[in-house]
Amino acid sequence: MKRLLGYGFLVLCPYTWIVFLPMLIVEMVNCPSINSRMKNDYLTNEIADTTIGPGRSISGVMFVAPLSSGELFIFH
Repeated sequence: MKRLLGYGFLVLCPYTWIVFLPMLIVEMVNCPSINSRMKNDYLTNEIADTTIGPGRSISGVMFVAPLSSGELFIFH
């Protein structure tokens, strides 16, 4: 109920549109550049296919295929 009332107030109050509309436009314009920067960041930090030995660690981003409903992610 609290969220509903809060968002309802934002929609009804015209002053909020004056603030949020320019922010929305800037976000829409910058979205492709933000997406490409995020993709480049993931690609540069991606963990290469490797075996991690006992007592060793690595740092980076690991991509995992989407899981089916009820499937658990387990790595050994």
